[in-house]
Amino acid sequence: MNVLERIPTRWLLAGAALACLALWAAPSSAQTTPDAKVGQPLFEDTPNMAPDANLTHTCVNCHTNVQDRRKKISGDSTAAGGFANISYDTALGLFGNAIATQAKMSEFKALDLEQVQNIAAYLADTPKVTATDLSALNVLPFSSAASGASVTKTLTLHHSVATTDNLQITGITLAGSPAFTRSNSCGSTLAPAGTCTFSVTYKPTNVGVDSGTLTVALKQGTVAFNRPIALDGSVAGAVGTPPPSSSSSDSGGGALGWVWLTGLALATAVLALRRRA
Repeated sequence: MNVLERIPTRWLLAGAALACLALWAAPSSAQTTPDAKVGQPLFEDTPNMAPDANLTHTCVNCHTNVQDRRKKISGDSTAAGGFANISYDTALGLFGNAIATQAKMSEFKALDLEQVQNIAAYLADTPKVTATDLSALNVLPFSSAASGASVTKTLTLHHSVATTDNLQITGITLAGSPAFTRSNSCGSTLAPAGTCTFSVTYKPTNVGVDSGTLTVALKQGTVAFNRPIALDGSVAGAVGTPPPSSSSSDSGGGALGWVWLTGLALATAVLALRRRA
């Protein structure tokens, strides 16, 4: 008889439950917020900012500047001045993949995860609007219970963090259906790391689908570029009704989800061992 056989099943299951509680109560590993300001010198002078015998090159040895790298990541070779609109996740994924798969990037494996994240944050550090496409939110939030009702979506414009240039807002314009209108509280200039908000209101007059484009025209230094936002709206029910949300749904992620999965695995392992015994 092995040790597990001598322990009552209820004790083993109780131990698994206690392990779950311990995992849940334990503080999660600290995760720092990716910092574009820290990532900038890492990108521009990697060996000196991240001293390591394996690091002899810097990012600008292959990429003239960060704008060049942003264009490559976005796939938009025409991006004015290199102000391509790329997300942090995209930058992190492609930068990490390059380190893992490209021989000329292999020395950058000397960087730790936090350093890689900071460089990715710098790569993605361009002026952004919180939503680039509201068409995916067709019925929600741009819906109305009946013609004449309206709904408003507030958006935030973020200027870059790792820059010394002010961002000029030269215009926020709407094209397409007159059912969309906008307000603007942004003014004309944003300082580095600054933010401002504006809103789009959808007020349909007929049952059906309305579409439009909101364009935020920007200028940094001498370079002008745009951030377009696609708009789509319909009266609720006109283009199908979204499935009801469920408060009991679980995405499977998060600390508590992992705790229950761990507990289940422990309990299953215990019972399996007892069956084999």
